[in-house]
Amino acid sequence: MTAMKNLFPPDYFDDWNKDKNKPCCCGESGDCYSKMLQCQKCKQWFHDRCIRCFTFLEYELLHGDHFYRFICSKCNEGKESIKRLTMTMNDVVRLTLYNLAFVKPNVYFDIGSVVQFIRTQQNNFKVSDLHLKTVSQEELYNEIKAILNKNNGKFYKKYKSAKGRNTLWAVKKICAPKLLLGLFENDDIVMPEGSKEEYFYHLSIQTNDQFENGIKEN
Repeated sequence: MTAMKNLFPPDYFDDWNKDKNKPCCCGESGDCYSKMLQCQKCKQWFHDRCIRCFTFLEYELLHGDHFYRFICSKCNEGKESIKRLTMTMNDVVRLTLYNLAFVKPNVYFDIGSVVQFIRTQQNNFKVSDLHLKTVSQEELYNEIKAILNKNNGKFYKKYKSAKGRNTLWAVKKICAPKLLLGLFENDDIVMPEGSKEEYFYHLSIQTNDQFENGIKEN
């Protein structure tokens, strides 16, 4: 758990309290699909640059990465609170494809591009239990390939050649945990039993038709 003292002036939130339509408490526009987190208590969105914790931590927020439990200083007695939630390798692959599509003019990418992004951004994923820093290139490639092939409902597949070589992939949507109010007294997050889908945000990049009509080769 990372907690920091509030560095905002006393009246920093005054205008925000009067105008609930502001995307961020700073008053500037924002996009929750990009680098923003939502306070799990008041539901206000914050740019990563407006979250003081990220100013002092040695990593940055990835696009669409909502795998954090964040409570703003206004809701936490003057201190920000941020904690990385558990991510599976499946989550890492989906978030990687989302980020690749966000920063490049392509929507489909080969596995090599996924491996390269994970390698270069491994510090920003902050998932030590997945051993991203120690796994070999071949093992990482094969694990990503298996995930993509086993999850047809989460990824689009496109063949770059008629023989099925150089397969390209795109993410259908990315899900980030939507934590419920009342789960913030303890550090451990416990998701309710039953289908988790109803507790998720669904951040779609494009519809299936938009993918097929707007394919660009990697």
